[in-house]
Amino acid sequence: MPNYQNLSKEELLKLVEEQAQELKSKRYGLVWDSEKEPEQVVLDCENNLPILQRVKERGIKTDTNDDNILIEGDNYHALTCLNYTHKEKIDVIYIDPPYNTGKKDFIYNDRYIDKEDGYRHSKWLNFMEKRLRLAKNLLIENGVIFISIDDNEQAQLKLLCDQVFGEINFISQVVWRKKYGGGKGSKYFVDLHEYIFCYALDKSKISGFSVERAEDKKDIFKLEDEFLEERGRYYIRPLKSGLALRKTLIYPIECPDGSCVETQWICAKDTYKKLLTDGRIVFKKLKNDKYNVYKKFYEKDNQDSILPDSIFYDLSYNQNGKEEIKRIFGILEGRDVPFDNAKPKDLISYLIKLSCKNTTATILDFMAGSGTTGQAVLDLNKEAVCL
Repeated sequence: MPNYQNLSKEELLKLVEEQAQELKSKRYGLVWDSEKEPEQVVLDCENNLPILQRVKERGIKTDTNDDNILIEGDNYHALTCLNYTHKEKIDVIYIDPPYNTGKKDFIYNDRYIDKEDGYRHSKWLNFMEKRLRLAKNLLIENGVIFISIDDNEQAQLKLLCDQVFGEINFISQVVWRKKYGGGKGSKYFVDLHEYIFCYALDKSKISGFSVERAEDKKDIFKLEDEFLEERGRYYIRPLKSGLALRKTLIYPIECPDGSCVETQWICAKDTYKKLLTDGRIVFKKLKNDKYNVYKKFYEKDNQDSILPDSIFYDLSYNQNGKEEIKRIFGILEGRDVPFDNAKPKDLISYLIKLSCKNTTATILDFMAGSGTTGQAVLDLNKEAVCL
């Protein structure tokens, strides 16, 4: 700590100026030592342009097209090439990057990174940042990217993606229940979940996500009214809101007997008036002669589609991915599988279907691993580029 009492006036002013300049240079965000150990593959690409060479006899062909591509090699090399061949052509990107657990799951400059490496997080961020910037160039204007991750790097990844794609283009941090059963070896909590980050290239160009309503969810439409043929059956939910106080949503509603109910509702007054005129409001009289107010939800309002939840609770599990690998490779029960923690196909299929409604689309996975994305895309009859 400097002894400020021994400094002259000129020295104090100089110190104040230096500190002011230092504060100006600081900003909120993610900072890491990206130059401590540069990645060799990146240095190679600065002086040499990688070239893709097609091997026809190893092509992926289906009954409908032969446009699927599997690229073998370093994904940085491949992404550099795709920036020439597929710039602004990819609809959806899904990646399952190394989680940087320190257990031989992340290689940097041909060396496994362990937990004792003081630059473990910096090397991972350096690795991810350069690839995400290349991948961003590949997305169409309403394209999206999904990234799986766990607690080892989720905080760093969120800030990195805010920096690369823009915080305004953040869509969601989905929680995925990755397994069922107990937590073997757990000391504090049973580790049941991972995360899936979703970012858009330009969120303003995306109208929204939707998924097909599950069959068991369709049973809630049991009530009928005079709009049956036009709107289908309906169910009701209270119009009263249980959310945090918002004064603009508090207003009186006149009931059939002329009395009024004033509370906070789920919609503004103008919206309520439109719902009432449209026959979408129900009043139910209670035993105390007061009324509850409800809103009608019709079958045909959203064409059997609903918004996806941000928690994937029982979609599919890592155990399912393991069983799929066993089935594909014909591995007997009890034998080891060639891929650890392979993502289940249904998980990837779900992400593609909720974000991409086009009949034709191009999907990219530049950390293909076990090839689950390629399998999901083939089953959905779309085009895949897997690295």
